[in-house]
Amino acid sequence: MTAHPTSRPAKRDMSSVEFSGPNAPYMGSLARLFDAAQAIDQIARQVEDPGLRHADKTQVGLELCTRHAAEFFGFYICRFVMNDVSTLLDKYVKRGSEWVMA
Repeated sequence: MTAHPTSRPAKRDMSSVEFSGPNAPYMGSLARLFDAAQAIDQIARQVEDPGLRHADKTQVGLELCTRHAAEFFGFYICRFVMNDVSTLLDKYVKRGSEWVMA
């Protein structure tokens, strides 16, 4: 999962970030969603902690739960967001090309 399980990324303050444009609320929601999803990575880092290696049932359970949560996020959430961003980008390009042709 991670090369260095003890290293921790810097915490970002999402409340101070401001988005502009017609899709500003949507982009703000995505930013908050992906910021909150960092909890999965933090749990994965803690599961990889060598101090937990002695508890076999606990270790296996935590690894399975973390993997299932990460797979759900990657398979459903990221796929939905990528499709949605693709649709928004297509609309933006279409409007831009209409503006250029006019």
